[in-house]
Amino acid sequence: MYDPPVPKYLIIRSFDVGEDQMPPLGRRSRELTEEEFPEVTWEHSHVVVDDEGLVHTYCIYDAPNPEIVREHARKLGKHTLDALYELAGDVTPADFPPVPTLVGSGSAIRAKPAATGVTEKVAHLQGTLPHAGAGECQSI
Repeated sequence: MYDPPVPKYLIIRSFDVGEDQMPPLGRRSRELTEEEFPEVTWEHSHVVVDDEGLVHTYCIYDAPNPEIVREHARKLGKHTLDALYELAGDVTPADFPPVPTLVGSGSAIRAKPAATGVTEKVAHLQGTLPHAGAGECQSI
């Protein structure tokens, strides 16, 4: 039997507390996923502290649907859910050909060839990742 992959979500939050008050909220978020939302996996978060000292997070969650991520956020409290997006995929710089560098001397300058295999991976990603039209972004 085939189990399709669980969707990944990016949740962007603005917290009503400073950095020093975040450890108990992080603990509470983990408790919620383990005790009340076992179908949700909190992968990781990027944390930003703004000029006023308030915390903003960019978190990656695996969950069966966006509603359960919203419910987790509601139960956590002490923040505003700024945005929630389903991720289309992941890329790294290694997925793209390097920028050509010029090699040679005098008038015999030529482009250095790109590494093999990278172009094929990019073509594969471009053919398989769903995406919005140019300049479009959809919030869930």
